[in-house]
Amino acid sequence: MKKFQKYRSLLKIIFSLFLVSMIQISCSKKEQRNVITQRNKPLKNKSLSPLPVKLDKGNYDTSVLKTVCDCYEESLDVLEKVKVERTKYPTKKSFEKNKQSVKAVKELIKNWNTIRTFCLMTYMRKMYEENDCGYPVDIVNDKRDELYDLGLDT
Repeated sequence: MKKFQKYRSLLKIIFSLFLVSMIQISCSKKEQRNVITQRNKPLKNKSLSPLPVKLDKGNYDTSVLKTVCDCYEESLDVLEKVKVERTKYPTKKSFEKNKQSVKAVKELIKNWNTIRTFCLMTYMRKMYEENDCGYPVDIVNDKRDELYDLGLDT
């Protein structure tokens, strides 16, 4: 009798493992089908980046960014405003003591991040190619380097 119960419990365990395996296999096939059907759907206003990107518009109106040139112009304008605000103070410590200036710079940097994200999501590769705007491709990075030298991280 003990031998029969031992086989019975062994059969239950094997059956349970088999059942769990079948459930996992069937679920993974459904996931694969979902991925395949999503690949076949046309992209509509979606970023090609695999990372989720959240655009926090804040107080900045992105409707003025109609072209790559607008992106460069607005980016440089905002970064120049940041530089002007920061260079009002001889040192980073004296800048940081003025809470109003710090707040203004933080808001400008937030606007710049909105511009950058919007332009990269909208115009993608065109932002890194030669353009007809009269701006060198790396001018924004040069401006960011200037701000970094002043102690600001954009």
